[in-house]
Amino acid sequence: MVGVVEVMLGVVEVMVGVVEVMVGVVEVMLGVVEVMVGVVEVMVGVVEVMVGVVEVMVGVVEVMLGVVEVMVGVVEMMVGVVEVMVGVVEVMLGVVEVMVGVVEVMVGVVEVMVGVVEVMVGVVEVMVGVVEVMVGVVEVMVGVVEVMVGVVEVMVGVVEVMGVWWR
Repeated sequence: MVGVVEVMLGVVEVMVGVVEVMVGVVEVMLGVVEVMVGVVEVMVGVVEVMVGVVEVMVGVVEVMLGVVEVMVGVVEMMVGVVEVMVGVVEVMLGVVEVMVGVVEVMVGVVEVMVGVVEVMVGVVEVMVGVVEVMVGVVEVMVGVVEVMVGVVEVMVGVVEVMGVWWR
């Protein structure tokens, strides 16, 4: 998809073994259920707005370059996912995120999380030049490896529960 505006309302989308490339796309998803298995997703210069979305990703490779992502009231489950984000702005409001066996690489990313619950198990997170603002966030991390270079973290009312965690 190149230069497309996509609006999805109350849609159930199942993608298995798909390669999806999006360039300069505006995607609005309202009340959508998205299931992705074995998918490769490349997003360049994309604006993504998700409201009341349930997203399940298994064995997915996601590459995001210059993407703006706004998530409101979203439930996201990621298992065995590789996520690479470069120059991304991510805003999450009232989001529940569960990540199991995920590798996440973030470079030059701005992340704003408000009222978010994040559960990470067996996750490797590499952050370079990242600005992270967290307000009213609950973070549970088990067996997580975090590598942070030039990261600015602002936390207000954050609860962090950690077990077997390296930083």
